[in-house]
Amino acid sequence: MIDTFDINSAVGHLRPRIPDNNLEQPPQLSPRVEPHSPTFQLTFQRLPLTIMSAPRNPPFRAEHLGSLKRPDNLLAARRDVHEHKAASDSLPSIEDQAIKDIVKIQQDCGFHAISDGEYRRHMFWGTFFPSLKGFTEIQGPDANIFRPYVPDIAAFLEEDHVPGETVICTGKIEHTGKSSYIEQFEYLKSIVPKEQWGNIKLTLAAPNWYHLRYKTGKAYPKEVYANDQEYFHDIAKAYQTELQILYDAGLRNAQVDDPNLACTFPHHFFPHQQMTVLTNTLRLLLRSHARRLESR
Repeated sequence: MIDTFDINSAVGHLRPRIPDNNLEQPPQLSPRVEPHSPTFQLTFQRLPLTIMSAPRNPPFRAEHLGSLKRPDNLLAARRDVHEHKAASDSLPSIEDQAIKDIVKIQQDCGFHAISDGEYRRHMFWGTFFPSLKGFTEIQGPDANIFRPYVPDIAAFLEEDHVPGETVICTGKIEHTGKSSYIEQFEYLKSIVPKEQWGNIKLTLAAPNWYHLRYKTGKAYPKEVYANDQEYFHDIAKAYQTELQILYDAGLRNAQVDDPNLACTFPHHFFPHQQMTVLTNTLRLLLRSHARRLESR
């Protein structure tokens, strides 16, 4: 689990919570210097380990991003479906139980922002882009369309693999008016007390996710969009619609998940022009969110 902190209110340090104080722990080693002729030798003495629990109400904001480790049986079931060893309708009941279990763990740990672990998604970026008009899911894509230094692509290439599937713009981008995340949100509402519905958390892939990974000229057809600004303008409109749908359903905790921009990139990763485009895109997205929330 990775804790994310609001830098405007972070005033302390989050210690890991160990729920069972009866767990056996290895003894902690404390250094002690003992004189030996003609030098000193560093030895250790055994001290009891003090187990401390994290405060239930720390004086700062801390949340996990949303994606949690999937249980082995869920991974096995999803693999069986992918390999056509099991029917796809066998998955929901396994996902339901896994989500119930992970929600209980979060509640027992005192978390306020509750997620479903993203257990209904095959990967953390989910189904937002494939559900939009103008995007096509491609199986077995050509490796030459990708920027090899983008972190998620580089991770595949290190293992001599390429992504088994990807989503690429093939037409004018538009939201369908139906969110692919509503069912995930509604299920969480069904297993979380009503007074906690406002804390339910969902993440969406970053607006640049299926643009950044592609080489120049590969992210969209030039006959559809003349430039990146036009492309991202329609992406921002689709996000605005998606968030409005989720807001109307009761969601109050949404986060854009963009691990690529959190990495330290080589100098060639963001030429000045590309950085300018991305900066302007993020400003556009934030402005569209702000306008949507003005009346709330």
